[in-house]
Amino acid sequence: MQVDSVRFSDIKENEKVEVEFSSAGCFHHYIDFYEFTGTQEKKVEVALFESSWSEKENRPIKLEKSGKLELKEEELKQLDRLIKFYQSEPEGGCTTMNHIKLKLIRKGKVVVEKEYEDASCATYDMEDLMTFEFIKQRIEENNK
Repeated sequence: MQVDSVRFSDIKENEKVEVEFSSAGCFHHYIDFYEFTGTQEKKVEVALFESSWSEKENRPIKLEKSGKLELKEEELKQLDRLIKFYQSEPEGGCTTMNHIKLKLIRKGKVVVEKEYEDASCATYDMEDLMTFEFIKQRIEENNK
């Protein structure tokens, strides 16, 4: 089966999507790592990982898991809409640049890799999608 995109609502058992989300603006710069994993119960769990800069590798690296969350079907569809928005190559105009790297991994093998950039800041006003920042916020709230 030819796969050329990532759909969070289609993640199955033995599949995961790794996401590296970086955001840089006038007053911030951060990188978050997420893993969306299909479960036996046909559900998807997302885990947020701490990150740190590696001088040795000269890049950010993923550290230990800082929390996880189970996503509902509608939330996965909202993530699909977010990716569809990124695929539309939105025009810039904002001082914040988000860079998104996605890897779909099936049975231990990477089957899709995609990268997107967004400097539109439009996702902050879109109510029909879920952002990675919102997922991070929910995970952090659950771990208080």
